Amino acid sequence: MHDRETESSPEGRFDVLLRDLLGFGLVQPCPEPHGATWQLSPLAQRRLDELGSPPPPVDKVVYFGHRCSICHEHVPTRRRAGSFVCDACTRPDDAGTVASKERHAQERSPLRSA
Repeated sequence: MHDRETESSPEGRFDVLLRDLLGFGLVQPCPEPHGATWQLSPLAQRRLDELGSPPPPVDKVVYFGHRCSICHEHVPTRRRAGSFVCDACTRPDDAGTVASKERHAQERSPLRSA
């Protein structure tokens, strides 16, 4: 019997979470010497260990679903100063400035000379 008022309370929401843990087999009863206690399944413990590890540095994560904020090409990008920027637009040119749209277009052109 589900009571909407109970499910909206903190305890009710917690019960839903606990039922999900049981239903997906993510917790299991401890062996007898410990009595009526529960432990995470090995799969859940491994996944928590993975999720708990520190994330990679922001500039090392590659995003595939964004356009470059400089050239507007739909290419892999990285976060740089709050924007999504592709590697070609990030590389400095000979003068030490960030690549221009023209140079970027030339680098991506299949007709450019080798």
